[in-house]
Amino acid sequence: IAVPVSRGNEVLGALLVHSKACRTFSKAEEDYMSLIAAECIIAYERADAALRSRERLAKVAHELPQVLPEIWLIADLLLQGDIGQLNTAQRREIQWISESAWDANRVLTNLIEAVLVSGSSRRHSFSSHNVGALVRRVVNTMSQTAALKGVEVTVTLGPDEGLQADIAGTLIESAIRNLLSNALKFTQPGGKVEVSAAAVGDSILIEVADNGIGIPASERAAVFEAFYQVPSHRSIRVDGLGLGLTVARDFIEYHGGRVEVTGEERNGSVFRCYIPRCQQRHEEILA
Repeated sequence: IAVPVSRGNEVLGALLVHSKACRTFSKAEEDYMSLIAAECIIAYERADAALRSRERLAKVAHELPQVLPEIWLIADLLLQGDIGQLNTAQRREIQWISESAWDANRVLTNLIEAVLVSGSSRRHSFSSHNVGALVRRVVNTMSQTAALKGVEVTVTLGPDEGLQADIAGTLIESAIRNLLSNALKFTQPGGKVEVSAAAVGDSILIEVADNGIGIPASERAAVFEAFYQVPSHRSIRVDGLGLGLTVARDFIEYHGGRVEVTGEERNGSVFRCYIPRCQQRHEEILA
């Protein structure tokens, strides 16, 4: 029996079923095959819509992430008094603009990364990077955010020769940024975050440890799920969609690594990322 898979007047293909025995297919069997063909069309249309959405998002990815940092930089120029002195009320409002632009850029970046990484088959070049340099760049970039929160961030790095790895630098940098951002979110003013990197066997261990509110043992696996929020954290006002840890895990696992989380509720958290220094996969998942 052959059942066409069609959308309107367009025939996309056909479902072919044959029987070893010489017999006539029943009406019920024909109806069942027609139902499967209809489900194939639904699946096709959903996949087509998802592909178009990723293409549109890719275009947006080249626009908005450029605009938001510009707003943030202009706000910082105003705060530094380069254009003129601000009174207390003006400084407070400009500070709010600066923080909001930074947060919006981070949320947008995570959303774009999470969507583009899903089901993408594009290639990304791997090359030799010093993971320690990536750690320092992320910490320097986020130093103002940490200062505004009143959180001290320290960096501890092993010898340079042990921190060289064959990786997709932008992806690992994004993973570190998301882990540090998460630590800053849930560490109270006066708290501390330590970011470290060191060689461990054939891997590099990146560790982000804080003395914040911690994660209950029963919730540790779930924190890597997209959009998930720990129930005990919901009373705390934090910005974001709950994608940062998902993106970090996916990027680390893409490199053949793994992410672990330990700690105790109200006593801080430790996120450990193990990344093989020599990669076997040279595929790109982001444009």
